Amino acid sequence: MPKVGMEPVRRRQIIEAVMDCIHSEGFENTSLKAIARYAGVAPSHILYYFGDKNAVIAAVYRHLYVRLGAATRVRLKQSSSPLDRLNAVLEAQVSAEMVTPRVVATWFAISAQAMNTPALARLEKINTRRMTSNIVHDLRSLGFRRNDARTLSLEYLAMVYGLWTLLAHGTVSNADDARNILRRFLEARLSSQKIAQPN
Repeated sequence: MPKVGMEPVRRRQIIEAVMDCIHSEGFENTSLKAIARYAGVAPSHILYYFGDKNAVIAAVYRHLYVRLGAATRVRLKQSSSPLDRLNAVLEAQVSAEMVTPRVVATWFAISAQAMNTPALARLEKINTRRMTSNIVHDLRSLGFRRNDARTLSLEYLAMVYGLWTLLAHGTVSNADDARNILRRFLEARLSSQKIAQPN
């Protein structure tokens, strides 16, 4: 039986081990036994804290979204306008803490599994809806019509996900380059988009 009070420590240890294992060996080799080896615990500890491999993977996915939320909030605190907020929401996606090789490998691997795993698919849908809502809100604050804001939010998401792919393959080399590409894209789309005039 694990020691009392160790649960948060052990859960975090196991989550980090999953990410290490995926990054080093690929998702197909990320078994409970392999995770236990990376975490330095017995496989029974993983079952005790999470129940099964699917639950561990879901916990890792939630952990990544928590990290993204934290990165976003840090930037939002420094924002003083709707445009600043929009940049904060988008740039957090390609921030240095979110585009390490380890995080990128984990996110891509689990995202692929989400297509066939209902629990992961629900998490992806919830978080994508939340991000889209935030972008639409800020675009509306800038004067965009609702339909235009919705369409533009999807373009931004596609741009972000595309940058993640380029980062994963090394075509874009670092977070600074990704952020600059995203900022130029944002500026170009804002300047070309028709904005609703006040009544």
